[in-house]
Amino acid sequence: MVLQEAALEHNLGAVAEYCSDHRIDIAFHGKTSLSPALTAAPGQGGRRGTVRMASRVGATMPEYCTAVGNAMMAYCPDEVVATVLAGELRPFTDRTITDPELLRAEFTAIRRHGCSVGDRENEPEVRCVAAPIFGSDDHVVAALSVSSLSSGMTAKRVSEVGAVDTEASLRISAELVSRGASAGLAELGLGRA
Repeated sequence: MVLQEAALEHNLGAVAEYCSDHRIDIAFHGKTSLSPALTAAPGQGGRRGTVRMASRVGATMPEYCTAVGNAMMAYCPDEVVATVLAGELRPFTDRTITDPELLRAEFTAIRRHGCSVGDRENEPEVRCVAAPIFGSDDHVVAALSVSSLSSGMTAKRVSEVGAVDTEASLRISAELVSRGASAGLAELGLGRA
């Protein structure tokens, strides 16, 4: 099933509106599978105050050091996680988690909270919140993220953005006919939108 463009625009618009209202700049990234690595997607750059990130269209990043990658890996089959964690886990900053057991604990926390927080693990001054998107078979297929300079993404904002990001990702997943996302929206009292 194909996500309807109007639904995608509505859900991404909700995240963009929240970020604009709270002076959080956004950067767009995309990924539809975990092979071979995350890929940056085109965004709207050039706006005053826009966060310039190291990721670029066509560039790849390892999953273990990004909020998007961790949001997806938290819901991947054990064999996929084992393969990634058996590879080289090179630090990108002094905050990059490279211990496989700590990463597994992080994945457990992500499943409990519904979203991932990248706290300067990939870029020194960037904090990112990402929530997984599930397809019709309830397997993770992508993640929706919001990134900002760490100075602007306080703990309170991480919580606020996480809630908006998680709801938007559940709505997108529901459009992809994810049974789990539909149930998650119902638990939040939001139904399908």
